[in-house]
Amino acid sequence: MRADYRRIPIWETNRRIETLNRYVRLLAEYGKLAVEEQTSATQQQLSTKRMSLDLRLQEVQRIVQGAGISPTVIWTPPPVVGGYSQRVNLIADMFQLQKHGIGLDALADILLQAMGVYQQDKFAAWFRTLNPFYWISVPIEWVSYLPFRIVGFLGGDAARTSDSFFGRLLQGTLMLGETILAYLTIAEKLGLLDFLRGYFLTVFRTVVGQ
Repeated sequence: MRADYRRIPIWETNRRIETLNRYVRLLAEYGKLAVEEQTSATQQQLSTKRMSLDLRLQEVQRIVQGAGISPTVIWTPPPVVGGYSQRVNLIADMFQLQKHGIGLDALADILLQAMGVYQQDKFAAWFRTLNPFYWISVPIEWVSYLPFRIVGFLGGDAARTSDSFFGRLLQGTLMLGETILAYLTIAEKLGLLDFLRGYFLTVFRTVVGQ
C-alpha cells in the first residue's frame, strides 16, 4: 500500500490519529498484563485484550502503511542459535515477537512514528479539506484505481500491481485523462470553453509559426 496520508481530509487524519492512540494504549495494557502473575482473572483480561488487538490489527496496519512507514523489520537470529535472517511484520506478527526476542516496545515505536506523521500533516489536511480542487481529485483518483480494485476482487495482488511500473503508468494515464475531462467540464459550465479553445489555438499557431 502506498502512503496516502497526503490525500485524506482532516477528519480522516484525526480518525487515524485517534485509532493509533487507542491501539497504543491497548497494547500497553496487554503488555502490562502479560508480565503480571497469571491468575484466572488475569488470563481472562489478557484474552480480552488480545482479542481487541486482533480485531483492529488489519486496520492499524493499513493506517501505519498509509503514513509511509513499513511495519516490517529484518530479524537475524543470534549467532549461537544460527539460522537465516527473515522479515518480521511487527504488527501482523505481534504475538510471535517474543520468540524472536523482540519486545512490544518496537511495535509501539512504529505506531507512535505513524501517529507523528499524521499529526505533522494536520495543517496540510485542513488545507486539503478546504480546497475545492482537492474534492475534484478525489473521484478522479478513485476511478483511476478501479482497475486494481478489480484485480484484487479477482484474487490478484492489487497493491503489488498498482506499485509496478505498468500499474503506475496506467494509473497516471487515467488520472491525467480524467483530470483534463473534469476541468474541461468545469470550464464548459462556466462558459470558458470557447475562450480556452481560442487561447490554445492561438498558442499553437504561434508555436507552429515560429
